[in-house]
Amino acid sequence: MGSGSVGPSHDDWENHKELERSQLAERAAGKMARMLGRALPGESQEELDLIASEDRFLAQSEYRLLKQGDRVWAKHIDDMSREDRYARIEYEKELVRWLKSRVEAARWLSFRERGH
Repeated sequence: MGSGSVGPSHDDWENHKELERSQLAERAAGKMARMLGRALPGESQEELDLIASEDRFLAQSEYRLLKQGDRVWAKHIDDMSREDRYARIEYEKELVRWLKSRVEAARWLSFRERGH
């Protein structure tokens, strides 16, 4: 049996954690605030600023958010295990869906403002 034939290798896990650390650095530098931009009609700029601020604080503290079902929690990157990857993916998918819906709403508003 080959050395890489029984599940993920240590190198794969280390590569995953390196990617997580890279994303933490981006978030610590304010990426969430840039992704959120300005409030759309019906949104609160203060709430968006709070979301961005909390995201930045968590990233600077090296915590990642995880989600399983309705439960969301933070875990320090050094305490994460391979099994946490699925909860990380679930959280990121939820975040991407929400951000995508905001982008689509902004496009629709822009389209309507141009008189279409």
